[in-house]
Amino acid sequence: MITSTSNSAVRHIQQLLKKRALRQKEGVFVVEGFRSFQEIPRELLVRAFISETAARSDKYALVKALPHDVVSDQVMEAASDTKTSQGFLAIVRQCRQRELIYKKEGLYLLLEHLQDPGNLGTILRMSEAAGVTQLFLSADTVDIYNPKVVRATMGTIFRVPFAYVRDFTGTIEMLRRQNISVYGASLEKSTDYAELDYTGGCGFVIGNEANGLTLPVIEACTGCVHIPMQGAVESLNAAVAASVLTFEAYRQKRMK
Repeated sequence: MITSTSNSAVRHIQQLLKKRALRQKEGVFVVEGFRSFQEIPRELLVRAFISETAARSDKYALVKALPHDVVSDQVMEAASDTKTSQGFLAIVRQCRQRELIYKKEGLYLLLEHLQDPGNLGTILRMSEAAGVTQLFLSADTVDIYNPKVVRATMGTIFRVPFAYVRDFTGTIEMLRRQNISVYGASLEKSTDYAELDYTGGCGFVIGNEANGLTLPVIEACTGCVHIPMQGAVESLNAAVAASVLTFEAYRQKRMK
């Protein structure tokens, strides 16, 4: 059992949690929490750690077959990015990014310069629930392997196909060449989102939390849509807006 908080493995985990560059260099990231721990594909596991208290819990029987080191509760707390660790932590290889997955009636989500880790994590989890075919992220979007993003995905990070793209507007144009209609979430010359047909191939573009979509991205889209709202609210949280739009497309596709 590892009992020293100065252990090299503990220090390595702490650095991976803090530094995007190190995660990219080594091609790994850190997973915390029992639910996400369960979802780790065996072939991606690098090293797993379970606290002594967690090793005495009922949950342990569900994951004990996974190769792991038992560590003291103090060591787990030192390694964890959360205030109160659940006692399950692992270093995992980063998921392979996917090239365009083309589906005639696919559903795509594109994120331009999102910066809030919680938003991105929620969007990934929502994407699986709504049957999103693929997620595209601009190169300046928050790191998908940020520990806050990973926790918010609740394991869906291993299942939702995604890719960071340098040419974001070019990706939109590429989708449109595949007869996929791409709608930007923006008030610019926009249509009520509920008035359009999403039963064919379609995609939605969600912009930065503070500034929305850039003009070149808006111009690259098929058109723009907005979500009608009451009261004095001017806009919705990026993850909420993405969910409203995506689930409308999902509803239409199910009813077709």
